[in-house]
Amino acid sequence: MNHLKTNYEVGEIPHQEYPRPQFVRDSYLNLNGKWDFAVCQGGGKPSEYNEQILVPFSPESLNSGICRQVLNTADDLIYYRRMVNLTADWKNGIALIHFGAVDYYCELYVNSNKIGSHEGGFTSFSFDISESILEGENEICLLVRDDTYNSGAGRGKQSKTPGGIWYTPQSGIWQTVWMEKLPYTHLRSVEYIPCLDKKQILVKVQANSSVDYRVFDNGKEILSGNTKGDFVLNYDFEPWSPESPKLYTFTIETEGGDKIESYFGVRSFGLGEDKQGK
Repeated sequence: MNHLKTNYEVGEIPHQEYPRPQFVRDSYLNLNGKWDFAVCQGGGKPSEYNEQILVPFSPESLNSGICRQVLNTADDLIYYRRMVNLTADWKNGIALIHFGAVDYYCELYVNSNKIGSHEGGFTSFSFDISESILEGENEICLLVRDDTYNSGAGRGKQSKTPGGIWYTPQSGIWQTVWMEKLPYTHLRSVEYIPCLDKKQILVKVQANSSVDYRVFDNGKEILSGNTKGDFVLNYDFEPWSPESPKLYTFTIETEGGDKIESYFGVRSFGLGEDKQGK
């Protein structure tokens, strides 16, 4: 089998870009890179971590540095470990850790405290680790179980006997891992619903305070305000199109100082008759 190689160099941290470009905070801490790695055949806990893996590549991939099928039975476990040094300000507010995806079931431990678990190999998830982190060195451990055949979970074309249309099974962390800190008064989500005909955008905001917002067109501020809850932006927005992919920059900040940077485009589409009236 010929492995597909990429240009990652030794020591390079892969995928350092912010993984959520429409909800960017400046407290972003990327945890991709080398993690300690161990496999416990038949279950149990590792007595030592005798390998390292390049996160966020699955252990079966060439880029991970492991490049082998690590799970053979339903009882086999993968363990990841990473030390993270945090400054004192991480204790002021809420500290979150995000996983882009882990295949399939996992449990998170921070400084030996079990934080929680997640099931599902294709969805992102987060944990609040505020109560378990310390100023200075922190140990983050992730236990992973991935029973390709017997769990009843969706597995696509993964097979322990790859060939033809069947692929090598993929397990463990396979998307970016990252942390961020935010104040107690913070934004939970922002959603844009455009109405091009009315030259409006409904902004749906989940936050536990009022917010200040600003909209920019090529660096020039065109709208601003202070409001609580959902609100409407009225402006002669230029439509987005493949030929002219117009985007507007958007910032929003809570009373507690939680600020996110975002962007949006305005477009409409629908069904209509073609030139033949069909």
